Amino acid sequence: MRLVRLEHVCRHVKDKKVTRNRQHGFTRGKSCLTKPIALCDKITGFVDEEKAVDVIHLDFSYTVFHDIFVSKLGHYSLDEREISWVKNQLDDRTQSKVFNATYSWVQPGICSV
Repeated sequence: MRLVRLEHVCRHVKDKKVTRNRQHGFTRGKSCLTKPIALCDKITGFVDEEKAVDVIHLDFSYTVFHDIFVSKLGHYSLDEREISWVKNQLDDRTQSKVFNATYSWVQPGICSV
């Protein structure tokens, strides 16, 4: 059942063009590694054509707050059942950090990548 819902959401995102073709993370057939590779290909193409190239890379960690994300799902024609399913997957998540084998306290997860 879960796979059917995932396929439905993925198809809906593709059909409604919710994401752009430049989206790499969390996109079927692409990954967080294909984005820098595509960028390097583009830059080397400009260099080969002897064009000037300036690059500024900003990383905002692609963080999305769960409540904002869930509130926007209705704008993309997902029904209440599907929105509820996504919300349930995000609710009651916890997180902690580890540094030098020392764990931080566990706290609610309100956002994720």
